Amino acid sequence: MTADSAQTINRAQHISMTWMVLCLAGTIAVCFFAIAYFDLHLAVAGAVMANPERVFME
Repeated sequence: MTADSAQTINRAQHISMTWMVLCLAGTIAVCFFAIAYFDLHLAVAGAVMANPERVFME
């Protein structure tokens, strides 16, 4: 929110980029897990096949 110095901004950039990479890696991991899971369990995959964005809720 507020920065005391340029060093604070630099540290905040590193923290925010690390957090973003972790979030994106988690999202990709969920997608790969969902592809494998729903390919094996077709009975449960109906909602996901109708709307792929529901994969995070299922």
